[in-house]
Amino acid sequence: LLKTPSTLSSGLQERHQERETQAELVSATSPVEFGEMQVYLNGSRCGDSGFVEGLANLGIGISEESCRQRCLASPSCNFVSHSSRGGCTSFSTCVGIRERTDLITWLKVKLDPTAVPTAVPTAVPTA
Repeated sequence: LLKTPSTLSSGLQERHQERETQAELVSATSPVEFGEMQVYLNGSRCGDSGFVEGLANLGIGISEESCRQRCLASPSCNFVSHSSRGGCTSFSTCVGIRERTDLITWLKVKLDPTAVPTAVPTAVPTA
């Protein structure tokens, strides 16, 4: 079942619009360094128009963690869905939603250079 933003409930439609804006920002800032994935859709995946290379293009029978890591390593992957059966599918865009309870979809998140850990200062000895 493919749902476009106009056929979603108003609350879900607002969340989808918000997430599309985040995704546009991700797509528009290239090249960038990515370091983590954020849950984008739970129980759904992006529509077919955003496929990078088709269903399960990043692997079959792999863990969620491996799926996310493969997306992080792929420049064309901005979203990735993992099924409970281990299928891992990458998407360049997320337009429309296909609902399926056994899926979880993540958004690639840009690293925040200000959040990089710095050396912990050592205590100055007191005399």
